[in-house]
Amino acid sequence: MALKFGKGKNKGGLFGTKKADYYPYGLTGKLSEEFCPDGFDKPCITVCYREDCACGCEKVRDTLLEAVKENGLDIRVGLMKTACSGKCGEGPFVGFPKKKIFYSKVTPDMAGGILLETLMRGRVIFDLLHISPYRSYRSDVLFDREEEYLLAIDDSICMVCLSDYFLRWDEGVSCGKCVPCRQGNIRLRKILNRIMAGEGEKGDIEELKAVCDAMRLAAYCDFAKSTSMPLLLALKYYEEEFVEHIEKKGCKSSVCSGSEDKGTEEDKKEEAAAA
Repeated sequence: MALKFGKGKNKGGLFGTKKADYYPYGLTGKLSEEFCPDGFDKPCITVCYREDCACGCEKVRDTLLEAVKENGLDIRVGLMKTACSGKCGEGPFVGFPKKKIFYSKVTPDMAGGILLETLMRGRVIFDLLHISPYRSYRSDVLFDREEEYLLAIDDSICMVCLSDYFLRWDEGVSCGKCVPCRQGNIRLRKILNRIMAGEGEKGDIEELKAVCDAMRLAAYCDFAKSTSMPLLLALKYYEEEFVEHIEKKGCKSSVCSGSEDKGTEEDKKEEAAAA
């Protein structure tokens, strides 16, 4: 099957190079039958998305969809959960949920090459691979304190649970010299744990925002600000997920049901006695 990548200059190429220079095997030819055997789960790819995005993410997604349709490929093109201003310097981002990797600074001209090389041939394009020396957390999430964005690689990730994950990540790191930072993380996690356990109450969201504001504005250093930032981003762009947890008493995707922080009945009794 000959692959087609639409009209236009250097479709599928990278950084202005000729196709043959970057892809030694060319951009046409049969797809590997070993890579996509019968019964193999559908390959999938996701793109960051904001309606007001200035990075061109919508064009990247449209080009991917066009290439998939033109070539008759059985590939799912979805959206990431994107909490950002739409003006970051690293986008557009493309994610591969099964591989747990991200490409950054993707342009529409790269779409064809990405489909062929990464999804069809299973090769990682290292020039596009998003690598940060500051990223040491889970591989299906991107968070940047400087650019202030939070990305989840696909729709299956619960933003409430993800917020709790980042608070747990920084738990115990505070120096304890100021109250907003010393007590803020603890208070945020208690509220989130109630929400995740289906025990959320009206007013919890406003309290989360108030505690985050205190950590951001009244703490002695920027650590408290960076600790609360993932939660603030999630609340700003996905507040409906927090509301749904509270109103429906749980997580729609059942991600939160197995939270390690819900605890047993004995744990709850001991906590209540200690209080």
